[in-house]
Amino acid sequence: KKVEPKKKKAAGEGEGEGSRNGYTKKKASPNVLDTTRSQNLGISLKGFKNMAPEDIAKGIEEINAERFSVEQLNRLLEMVPTDAEIRSVVNFKGDCELGPPELFCKAFDGVLRPRIKVNCMCLMKNFDDHANDISGKLQTALRACAQVTGSSRLRKLLAEVLRVGNFMNDGTDKGEVQGFTIDSLLKLTQTKSSCKTVTVLDFIVDQMLDDPDMNRRAVIDFADELDALDAAARLPLTELCSQVMQLKGSVTSAKREVDKMRVDSKQQRKTLKSTGVRGASGVGGAKGPKAAGAKPLKLGGAADPGALMAALKARGASNPTAPAPAPAPGPGPGADPRAGL
Repeated sequence: KKVEPKKKKAAGEGEGEGSRNGYTKKKASPNVLDTTRSQNLGISLKGFKNMAPEDIAKGIEEINAERFSVEQLNRLLEMVPTDAEIRSVVNFKGDCELGPPELFCKAFDGVLRPRIKVNCMCLMKNFDDHANDISGKLQTALRACAQVTGSSRLRKLLAEVLRVGNFMNDGTDKGEVQGFTIDSLLKLTQTKSSCKTVTVLDFIVDQMLDDPDMNRRAVIDFADELDALDAAARLPLTELCSQVMQLKGSVTSAKREVDKMRVDSKQQRKTLKSTGVRGASGVGGAKGPKAAGAKPLKLGGAADPGALMAALKARGASNPTAPAPAPAPGPGPGADPRAGL
């Protein structure tokens, strides 16, 4: 049988089939971000199912560590957009709708130093665990040092080593010394007798074990006074010092960020104060109309920043039919009108 070739669909044929079945084609996403970067952001955002991009950015701006888990903060360290990515998304003027990765980057517009703030929250979450771990290791090292310096048996054993060393080096430049270095103890096992079977360490031990004095024989059991030495010997001191310096650097960075946030807060208050004075007095002394639901901005009282912003926005609204507001009680003669703000 001859197989007839399939006929090509004419232009327009089959269109709307997807919509009849209840499916709609996805709109093309804008190529604002790098493809790999956009995909990684989309995958990472699945770990923030109950949080909108604006909520994530606000939590970072306020350094609200309680809003995020440790896993989410570790993800945010890789997700925080750069200044270039934020500018690219904000300046995008295309017809395509922004996808979740682009909306995430756009939500960070105006957030100052987001990456440093995420590092601060990571420090807040992990500081106790890191500090306790480092403190425990340091306590082990300090306890071992205290046992070494305070062991009476070890002191007597080292004195015996010095006596034997001076006896062997009698008549030379190395004799009659008052002490020796720690590295010199390694030579106790390297220096041997003429028969090549007995080392200096073996000789010292035999002499002390054969001593009739019980106190001198007990010196051999000096390890009983150094029970913390094994655990301290296994500590990676170089890594431990690195962890201490890293934690110290994180704390210093967090303190620096807190100082910057205080400066930012003062600058915002100054801006609100200057804006509030203009809104209260008006340009040229003219008072604007009072918007519906807006509270009068009173001078001389403590102003809530949220209420202050609401009052400023309400005063900027145009409502010519609203009655003129009653004059707010002003400060006394000669007083600075900005002092109450």
